[in-house]
Amino acid sequence: MAARGFAAAFLLIVGALLALPGCSDDEGQGGPTPAPVTSPTSLPTANTSPASQATPRPDGLIRIIAVEVASEDPSPGGQYVLLFNGTSKAVDLACWTVRSASTGSSARVSIAAAIPPGGAARLFPDDRLFGSADTVELSTRDGHQVDRTPRITDRTGDDQVWFRDQTGDWRFGRGLALPSQVVDGRLAMRTESC
Repeated sequence: MAARGFAAAFLLIVGALLALPGCSDDEGQGGPTPAPVTSPTSLPTANTSPASQATPRPDGLIRIIAVEVASEDPSPGGQYVLLFNGTSKAVDLACWTVRSASTGSSARVSIAAAIPPGGAARLFPDDRLFGSADTVELSTRDGHQVDRTPRITDRTGDDQVWFRDQTGDWRFGRGLALPSQVVDGRLAMRTESC
């Protein structure tokens, strides 16, 4: 009896996923049309599109590639920031800082391992860090700002995130492909020594 209930629940979930835009296995049918790509500027503009996008290409920099600012979102853990190592060497992000421009709050990266080249760090704040409309900044342990997002807004718990596509443009949707190596860590909002 329990096996039948599990099978029914599984089929309901699979059916719901196939009904989502962009999740159909019918080639050429349904799904969103990608938004036209604009040439990147020094600070990417925020575009909305549910179109699938690939992980950003290595460019020799550490970049913010995704941000969830809605604390009530069903995404893993609610708010988070995803950093991408676009360098050719492993990078220790311990004691780097993520700052919210809207709240003025900042948190230190607390992570157990260095991020491999082409890998990412998914960082969850201890408490609510970001505002529902925010600009997120990333700085090294010595305070040098290395990246920031445009002003992004997410006022609903809809399981969508802001992410950077391969062109450097920011998009709002569900289309981020995670790198093959992702290390989870936290954003410590209380004072910790580095």
